[in-house]
Amino acid sequence: MRIKGKYILYGINILTAILFVIIAFLPNNTLRVVIGLPVIIFFPGYTLFTALLPGRGRLDSIERVVFSFGLSLAIVPVIGLLLNYSPWGIHLYPIMISLFGFIFSMSTIGWYRERQLSEEERISLNIKMKFPQLIRLWSSQNTTNKIFSGLLVVLIFGSLGVMGYIISLPKYGTKYTEFYFPEKITGPQTIIEGQPSTVFLEIVNHEKATETYRLEITIDGGKIQEIDNVNLSDEAKWEQNVAFTPTQTGTNQKIAFLLYQGNGTSIYGQLTLWVNVVASS
Repeated sequence: MRIKGKYILYGINILTAILFVIIAFLPNNTLRVVIGLPVIIFFPGYTLFTALLPGRGRLDSIERVVFSFGLSLAIVPVIGLLLNYSPWGIHLYPIMISLFGFIFSMSTIGWYRERQLSEEERISLNIKMKFPQLIRLWSSQNTTNKIFSGLLVVLIFGSLGVMGYIISLPKYGTKYTEFYFPEKITGPQTIIEGQPSTVFLEIVNHEKATETYRLEITIDGGKIQEIDNVNLSDEAKWEQNVAFTPTQTGTNQKIAFLLYQGNGTSIYGQLTLWVNVVASS
């Protein structure tokens, strides 16, 4: 059975669209890697090659596939370079949209140009070739075609090896901890000497493991309070109104909330609040 070139282009665009859906709704699915690899290292080059040379011409299927791999390895970095100088930058969704747009547009041009050719000139893929036929086909190839065939085999197995390696890697993202004021605070706050004041704080653990935190509160460098043993499992949140009491009047006093991780002595995160402390009436 022979698969016509237009159906190959249909399949390429459908797989690219499926990858987009998987990334959007199933970001940790293994199919993201399985489908993503050909989308990056084969589909862009193949669709561009089809747009430039829609007919069979002098190139056979093996040479077309090898050139498609090479073109893809040249096209994807160029797309990344252009995105780097664009307002969107090099991020997941801009890259996916750019790749899908390139593949779709080149496929459309290739499909349109192929329609202008006769049936005999159009590209097709024979999937019923048996092993003895492959041996005879290999024997009938000249040296150049054999070199291209060897390169194709190396690229295919190399790609499969890379895909297997990526799948086997631990799925660790960036490890970090969120530490912030949930409510917007503008300008120095006016508070009364000797009376407790509160501020709402949040800590969110994204360290991929259970962590213990310690919180110190200082006024102009002097420690006034400490909160120990804030234990959070991965993705857990700690939120609380934290009280502090100023003991001296003055303007623009710096209240620092210092976050430490585990038994560490270096500051992991810091928040600052400026206050004007006035005497009680």
